[in-house]
Amino acid sequence: MASQKLIESEELRKQAVEIIKNKDTEYSLKALMVLEVLAREHFEYLKPYLPSLIIYGKEYNDSSSRRCLTKIYNFAINSANKFESNFNLSNQSKSGIIEQSFLWLVSKEKTAVKVFCMQNLYELREEEHWISDQLKGILEKDMAQSSAGFKSRGIKILRKLKQ
Repeated sequence: MASQKLIESEELRKQAVEIIKNKDTEYSLKALMVLEVLAREHFEYLKPYLPSLIIYGKEYNDSSSRRCLTKIYNFAINSANKFESNFNLSNQSKSGIIEQSFLWLVSKEKTAVKVFCMQNLYELREEEHWISDQLKGILEKDMAQSSAGFKSRGIKILRKLKQ
């Protein structure tokens, strides 16, 4: 019932984004989680807020929030890539996602954040000619000392990049 209210109420979505903007509140992670769940099934309701989520995402330092953000970014990329979708990611949004994804991929992050970052970069590799080479280099360099989850996704992406 609560999720239905969020879907139907633009005002509740605006409030959730405002909570995320003020990242130091005790509710910011919960708001991110709610928007992540909403984005999974109904990304169209988050389209107007994506630029704000990218800007505010730069301020988050905890892996739980970053995981939610990377998943929301992935839902945005997937929505833009759907043939029947009328949603296009702006160049500014793409650049913001690319920047954040590379930054979080090379920082000390939990595996889930890194896995979603590498996936986002792989899916946006056509946006800039250098993305594929940089992503390959990072994955090859980090593969040996990384977790099993990182290695699993990294190997799959490296195979695709080398085709």
